Amino acid sequence: MSRADPEDLYMWVKQQAKLNISTIKTRLTDDKKKIKENIVRILAGKGKPENVLQDAEHVFEASKYGTYFVTTDMRILKRQTDLLQDCNVFIVKPSEMLNIYRDYKNT
Repeated sequence: MSRADPEDLYMWVKQQAKLNISTIKTRLTDDKKKIKENIVRILAGKGKPENVLQDAEHVFEASKYGTYFVTTDMRILKRQTDLLQDCNVFIVKPSEMLNIYRDYKNT
């Protein structure tokens, strides 16, 4: 019995993995679309919505998958109460997140 060349094995595994990779297109539900639109509206305030789209996307993703959004951006931090009410995500400074972590660790 001969030993397999590690490079050949690596390439074979990589080729086999490619056969099993697929993408499923998904869409946001109407409720999620509304939340995302509200985040854009809150962050834009009286400004242009297109100027906050990237920030809104980040906050929206945090609202989908987590509880906290950590930032030093004062424009976002100023709107933390409205964002919490609308999308149920806590907007916190890094120092606040560190305190939350320490409190959690000590319980």
